[in-house]
Amino acid sequence: MADNRKPRESDDDYPSIARSGRWRVIRCRDDIQWILQRDRRRGCPGRDLATWRGVAYVANDRFLASVILRPSLGIPRDDLAALLTLAALPQHIKTEADHAAA
Repeated sequence: MADNRKPRESDDDYPSIARSGRWRVIRCRDDIQWILQRDRRRGCPGRDLATWRGVAYVANDRFLASVILRPSLGIPRDDLAALLTLAALPQHIKTEADHAAA
């Protein structure tokens, strides 16, 4: 029997916009914000699949970039470069959702 459930935002197979190392950015399931997430699996013996945990929730592209660059998050430099490729995102997430609906 096929598994027809939709992936949860915390699932490893939830679609991501950008992903690098232990970090990824996703669109929330309601299309109202981007979520910066960290993989909680790494370093935990016995976990085969990633469990992603939200670290920041933003609807503005500038704020997303500033959150990603926060030293307190400890995102490795190589991952920063990959995550900051988000320059193609619209300024506000609603703008992107509105365009998709048109």
